[in-house]
Amino acid sequence: MSYCSSLSVVIRTYNSSRTISQLLSRLRPESGDEIIIVDSGSTDSTLHIAHQYSLPFISLKPPFHYSTSLNAGFSKARTPWVVVISSHCIPLSYDLIQLFHAFIENADAKSVVGYGKVGVVPPKAAHPDVIGNQLAFESGRFFPGGNGLAIYRRSAWESHPFDEGIDTAEDLEWFLWAIGQGYTAHFIPGASAIYLNQGSLAHMFRKGWLEVRRTRALIPYSRRNLSSMVSGLALNYAYYPWLALRLKIPVSTMFRQCAHSLGAFLAELFPLKP
Repeated sequence: MSYCSSLSVVIRTYNSSRTISQLLSRLRPESGDEIIIVDSGSTDSTLHIAHQYSLPFISLKPPFHYSTSLNAGFSKARTPWVVVISSHCIPLSYDLIQLFHAFIENADAKSVVGYGKVGVVPPKAAHPDVIGNQLAFESGRFFPGGNGLAIYRRSAWESHPFDEGIDTAEDLEWFLWAIGQGYTAHFIPGASAIYLNQGSLAHMFRKGWLEVRRTRALIPYSRRNLSSMVSGLALNYAYYPWLALRLKIPVSTMFRQCAHSLGAFLAELFPLKP
């Protein structure tokens, strides 16, 4: 069987039983596609659910690590393109895989990564097809998406696997390498998912903190002034409760997103270690 037009889907899991079924039920792989579960020591029913779907999985020792789990999944993938979907990101439609197929069919030799859109509520409009390169990034016209929902050309990953020496922002580090090599990135129209991270408040706070700290280390920049930072935090603390009051998101999601925002806010205040 030829895999030239097929793709692999890598799903990283760790105690993901509350969301993994929702994700898997919305994936409609085509002939030749494959789905690979990379688990980092789940103690709940995550792997039992994977068995119910007859999916292959890779078992890694805990703790969960973003880059290590991705590299393990990419190493097992048999196809030229690899989709990355977080186990807590639920596709908005059943044609997500087909949208990624359309992307790879039209990708030129310079295209190595495509991003979907992930949020706590459905987007009002489909994200347009936006192309990013070194110039667009440096001029502020393109900032990459993340590994919650993305697709990579596997041959480019072979040249530069995800950096296992960093704790988070492996997607940003990889993007910076790619555009530095003259490659291009894209946003894929219609590829969207709802973000249902089930981590504790402490986990979400730490996630926000680490993401901002790592981003600052990868992209040195002057911190925003305090007034804009406080305004941004206040907007988030108004926005998420407003969504919860309108029953657009669960109250638990509101608290988790507020904890994430607080961690990101405080990460902006403190200087980085030399």
